[in-house]
Amino acid sequence: MPYVGKYAPLRRYLEGMQEPGCELRFKRVEEIIGSELPRSACRRRTGWLWWTNEPSRTQAKNGWLAAGWFVSNVDYVNSVVYLARGPR
Repeated sequence: MPYVGKYAPLRRYLEGMQEPGCELRFKRVEEIIGSELPRSACRRRTGWLWWTNEPSRTQAKNGWLAAGWFVSNVDYVNSVVYLARGPR
C-alpha cells in the first residue's frame, strides 16, 4: 500500500518533475502538502534540522528522499528550498 501521509503530496509532486533540480518557495511547499510548515522549518537557527536529508526525519523520508531528491540548499532570507535529484 502506498504511503498516504502528510508528505506524500510532496513526494508525488517531485516524482512528476523531469528537471534535475528545482527551487520551491516555502509557501509553495505548504500548498503542495496542504498545511503550514512548522516554524522551525522557516528559521535559520532550527531549519537546518527540518530540511536535513536524514532518513530518520519523517518529512525527508516520506517526502523528497522517497522521490529520489535531496535538499541541496535552503535560503531562509527568501524562504526558498533548493532540491536536486539523486543521492546526496
